[in-house]
Amino acid sequence: MQLFIKNLSICLSGINAIILVSCNNTSTQQPADTIHLVTPAVTAQDSLNKSIIVTYHDTTITYLIEGISSEGSEAIADYHQGKIKEARWTVYGETGRSKINYVFINNTVNAEEIRYTYKKPIMEVNDKDIAIESKQSYVINLPGPIDSTTAGKEQVELFNVFKQNVALTLQTMQTAVQH
Repeated sequence: MQLFIKNLSICLSGINAIILVSCNNTSTQQPADTIHLVTPAVTAQDSLNKSIIVTYHDTTITYLIEGISSEGSEAIADYHQGKIKEARWTVYGETGRSKINYVFINNTVNAEEIRYTYKKPIMEVNDKDIAIESKQSYVINLPGPIDSTTAGKEQVELFNVFKQNVALTLQTMQTAVQH
């Protein structure tokens, strides 16, 4: 037993010596020098990531659009420098849903509309019970009255509802809120 205690004591002394040596700062530099070298690298990387995110879009706003469907409607709009760049609009219905993606480039809107149907009643639907009914792409010209040679009357009417509920510029939205 005494031999065990003696060996344990020697082992613990050795561990303490290793810890003391490894924790001892043998450098002649100030500890802040090491931190100073690491911090700018992390900050630069964080700034780069933030810059990429801000470049893509500065603001995302979710709009709940009422009156278009009894089941509800939601549009998510991405803005860059106060102007809308992209919007994803989902209109829910009892027997299906429509997803419309709008991409705004200068004075044109590139749109893709996908209509889905439910194979079961809405309360029982899961991902396997949804089928694509139709898919359509079209372009809408923005200045003045909406001019579209590729969209039908229904698509133009839907876009008019979208424009009445979703700000195309954030200044427009601020003005609408003030009134």
